[in-house]
Amino acid sequence: MATPDRKRPFVERRGDTLRVRWSGPDGKLRSASRNDKGEPFADKAAAELYGYEQIGKIERGEWADPADVDLTVGEWIPDWWSRNDMDDLSWSTRSTYRWAIEGLIWPQWGNRKMASLTHCEGELATWRRELRGDYAEKSVNLVYALFSTMLADAHIADLLKRDPTLQARTQRRRGRRVRTRGAGSTGEKPWTTPMQALLIAERVAALTGRADDFVLVITKAYTGMRWSELVGLEQRYVRDTVLRVEWQLQRQDRQWVRIPPKDESRRDVDLPPFLSALLTGQMASHDGRCTCAGHKDRRYVWIAKDGSHTYRTVFDASGFKPATEGWRPPNHALPRRPVGVRFDVWPGEPLTEATIGRADACWAPIVPGATPHSLRHGHKTWMIDARVEEVLQHERLGH
Repeated sequence: MATPDRKRPFVERRGDTLRVRWSGPDGKLRSASRNDKGEPFADKAAAELYGYEQIGKIERGEWADPADVDLTVGEWIPDWWSRNDMDDLSWSTRSTYRWAIEGLIWPQWGNRKMASLTHCEGELATWRRELRGDYAEKSVNLVYALFSTMLADAHIADLLKRDPTLQARTQRRRGRRVRTRGAGSTGEKPWTTPMQALLIAERVAALTGRADDFVLVITKAYTGMRWSELVGLEQRYVRDTVLRVEWQLQRQDRQWVRIPPKDESRRDVDLPPFLSALLTGQMASHDGRCTCAGHKDRRYVWIAKDGSHTYRTVFDASGFKPATEGWRPPNHALPRRPVGVRFDVWPGEPLTEATIGRADACWAPIVPGATPHSLRHGHKTWMIDARVEEVLQHERLGH
């Protein structure tokens, strides 16, 4: 067999496939039976062209042999992070990416050599199935997409001979069906009608014992505001028939931080008269002072029981989910269980675990699977039904 030189590759047939061979920078032979997309060479010309491309990279000093690279995924991650200017992202996005990398990607792949991932499609599929057993589909998709991006960038940087996730991404772009899992992963997202929003607000207030929460749910339903915008709403921005979205509050490093709304979506939101009256009464019920350091000069519309601000996840678990589904979510001590009520007062007095035996009935579900964000979806749907111009819908929701 002829030995290729640095200037000319050599193509040979191996069974039903073609292999191209060329001389590397050190004089040793290199070979490939697939192109950078992982596809077998269609003919001799395609294989030969691929070989010439590798020789050209060698001559320009751009070629790196993935088989000779000892870099691990854990060593690549910091370089990848800096290349993509991740520190320019929002705090919440960076936190989510760090959770995905430090909690799931690094433990699974951190010690693997980059070169060993050239044909790891099967391992990736198995890993994704295992993640689905412990995490929500949305979280699994985020983690998998993030790692896929890392591998694609590693291929561009010549650390991988081919991108093992390229074929799957190409299939999705071409419209091939992709397996989804879990309730709500396909079809319409849950949303609330005006009557359902009212019923949910009444139940939440009965569960928490706070009229403030009734006004909060109604305000979210009739303005479509994001949760962080609601908890960050200051009294000075409620002006009779108009509410001004100027700031939001986010929990960062165990502190509530005041930042601009998402995508700088500062805006005015018109209020119906009944909601304006509810907000006026809400602000008159307390002075709006919170216990957060650095917030002493601000007056908020809503303050949590502890004098701080309410976490969305806590509100969802303790009030919203039991109200919408009629079931209390499981916790470390108790399984999922129905909300038992007495009918002495409307909409029924929710009973504690100690008094559940005296229940007259249990709440029926209103909107199973709904979350506080479903009220925002509902507001969008109401505007569509009312034939509000799309540009005004986007303006009101801060898109």
